[in-house]
Amino acid sequence: MGRSGYTSLSIEEKAYARLRRNFDTKIDTDKTFTAWALDILETAISRENRLDDMFPTMKFVGKKSNGIIIQDRSEIIEIDVSKTQITCKTDKNLCRHVLFAALHPSFEP
Repeated sequence: MGRSGYTSLSIEEKAYARLRRNFDTKIDTDKTFTAWALDILETAISRENRLDDMFPTMKFVGKKSNGIIIQDRSEIIEIDVSKTQITCKTDKNLCRHVLFAALHPSFEP
């Protein structure tokens, strides 16, 4: 039976094992895994809300092998990631598309 005042969040066992292993080896915190994960989840949601306010015309479309794809109004923008930089295929430099991509919770450098 669950603990009173708590809910159960089911996570696939392999995904949990991978996350937990990464947490144990890479994250330096006094928080428990559960408390830390909840904080990160809340931050990701807050970040998406803030990005909606800052960049109302942009939205995250999806990931690609070396970056992400975003939509700015009706234009599809590809953001590429290399070992040393993040570039916009449209603007060819550091632009608001790159900033949006780098701040988005689904972005993986």
